[in-house]
Amino acid sequence: MAKKKPEKSDRQSFQWRTFLKQVSRDLLKDVRIREDLPHDVVESVWLGYEGASEEEIDALEKRLGKRLPLSYRSFLAETNGWRQWGPFIYKLWPCSEVCWFRERNQEWIDAYVHPENNGIQIVYPEGQSPPEPRPVTDDEYFVYGKEQNSCRFRTEYLQSALEISDVGDSAILLLNPEVVNEEGEWEAWLFANWMPGAHRYRSFRELMEEEHESFRRFQKEMGPGKSKYGNAGQQAARKGEPGKALAMLRQLAANGEDSSAASLAELCAFRGLWDEVITNLGRVIRNLGAIPNFNGYPGHLFRLLGRAGHETGQWKQISELAAAAIAAEEEREYDQWHEDVREAFIAWFKNLQAYCKRCGRPPHELIHIFGMTDSVDDLTEAERRQEYDSAVERDTTRLSKKPVELTVHLFAVARNMKLDDEMLRIYEKTPDAIYFNDALDVSRAYVRRGDAEAAWAVLRGRLHQSVGGLPEQVAPIILLIDDTLRPLMTRERCELVLSTPRGWEGTKK
Repeated sequence: MAKKKPEKSDRQSFQWRTFLKQVSRDLLKDVRIREDLPHDVVESVWLGYEGASEEEIDALEKRLGKRLPLSYRSFLAETNGWRQWGPFIYKLWPCSEVCWFRERNQEWIDAYVHPENNGIQIVYPEGQSPPEPRPVTDDEYFVYGKEQNSCRFRTEYLQSALEISDVGDSAILLLNPEVVNEEGEWEAWLFANWMPGAHRYRSFRELMEEEHESFRRFQKEMGPGKSKYGNAGQQAARKGEPGKALAMLRQLAANGEDSSAASLAELCAFRGLWDEVITNLGRVIRNLGAIPNFNGYPGHLFRLLGRAGHETGQWKQISELAAAAIAAEEEREYDQWHEDVREAFIAWFKNLQAYCKRCGRPPHELIHIFGMTDSVDDLTEAERRQEYDSAVERDTTRLSKKPVELTVHLFAVARNMKLDDEMLRIYEKTPDAIYFNDALDVSRAYVRRGDAEAAWAVLRGRLHQSVGGLPEQVAPIILLIDDTLRPLMTRERCELVLSTPRGWEGTKK
């Protein structure tokens, strides 16, 4: 029996096919998007799928117990999902995968609805109390377009929001059935941790049109993009070909490519070429804003420059590089919304000058993180143990059908509560559930126990996972800048790191 197609009135309310064909053409101009798509999809110039049938849409509505808004219903009728929407949102779900946000992401919801449980305490000046949370008024909430404040949204709506995409770059698309206009359209959200909060639209159609225009502006400013895997030198470095990579990156850095200078500094650090580390990072910090701030990467480079001071004693030279970076920042043009970026960078460079003046001795630190302290430090060991035991009792039942997720979650609780014995117990029972970033904590725990060989064995088995996320990252420099882990890194082990395929190249089948 042939599938029943949606009524024409639904499909013709907006020319989705025309619009989505243009979206496909624009997205495919970006090499970072093209390179991860199948060849036949690129050749077809269509990132969608066959449209959903009326039966499939009806089944979704029956499962949800709600009638979908017209613009989203019409979109599904044209294409049952979408392969790649842009740099922040990747896949849009087909009917079979659409679900309530709470079904997959209750912990994400809880982090916004109950931020007091996140384990981070903000230190306020003496005599100043934390502000009392206040409800978001209608006058604040019902503002759309550029004037809206993404932080002032109603977190309680997350519990009833509909999830219509996967999680891209810590971002997701949601439909909000709590706000419905006179046409029956649900409010639509681009919800992202990095905003933080939600950028809201009056309808799904408005979200799609505005996000497409935003991508076109981004593309016009940034060009068609470069491969997310980096240039040939960066790829060679992650393939475990350090000699070839060094030659390529030196040439690219000499041609003025700061991205290559950052990667070159990483490789040189593992080879003990600290003079080159200083030279290349001196270039990088003069244009630090050009290095993506993903997982604190610029801060890692900054700490590597501080490490180079300890290795060479060239504190005066590094201080002069910091002075040059301050001068460059003072002359750089920022719009009124980004003056705080200039101030933050200059504060970093002044920290570096003070660090150099004391030849790296305390009390100066290179990186200050917003005056935050870890509230766990105020707990006794018994209190930390009680917090962990409560999590075990509470979450073992909740995640009983997700054993891997349970293991990762309890490991994180043990780490946050600074319980080395529990971390090691979980790791030794299920080592395959622990990836490189968690392995760093396991390794530190072994070092504190005095078992350096076990500490290195944990890292050695996960070197292939040790970089990723940015093309500039070609080597795990955390191993050289972390005071606990650095003593593990002999010359032979540094060379082993460089010769091990890692990151994208290390995980490719």
